[in-house]
Amino acid sequence: GVEGAPFRARLAVQIPKVITSPKPNPIMMAIKTSFLTQTE
Repeated sequence: GVEGAPFRARLAVQIPKVITSPKPNPIMMAIKTSFLTQTE
């Protein structure tokens, strides 16, 4: 929904940081997975 757009936008900014992180954060990895598999 529209209310979720700002959250997803902020999350999208964080994803590259998670991918390039030398020490993967399990929580952020889980969020990234849910973000990438999420359907609108």
